[in-house]
Amino acid sequence: MQSLVVETNFSHQKISELTGRRGNWFNDAFNNNEDIQISSLSKVLSVLDEQITIEQYSLSALFSEKSLKISRVLCSLPDESEESLSYFISTELDIFSDLLADLGSLNYRGKLSIEESVCFRELEGLIRQLKLPDKED
Repeated sequence: MQSLVVETNFSHQKISELTGRRGNWFNDAFNNNEDIQISSLSKVLSVLDEQITIEQYSLSALFSEKSLKISRVLCSLPDESEESLSYFISTELDIFSDLLADLGSLNYRGKLSIEESVCFRELEGLIRQLKLPDKED
């Protein structure tokens, strides 16, 4: 979506206003990696379409490769047993490290629930343990 926003030359505030939201809504959603509801995404795309023709773009213009890879990994996560979870995370350490950074930012801003914050801390500890052998080499 970033490439579409850049092409329109709209500020995040302008997109928020044109979609009928508060001035900082789109900026918060964009910067905090928040899930945007499909109805809100529709509004954003309609606003962008008034400036540029979005018809020429593929669906992949909405998502970065990183966000798609994170989504693929998270979709397969429920299939993992508790016993194999550590191994699964170790095979996707880069993705989980990136996710940990995003979660850390959300946690710092108080955007995680208590349960999510506990999971964040557990993931942080597990990733630290998994990375220890690399530091000793």
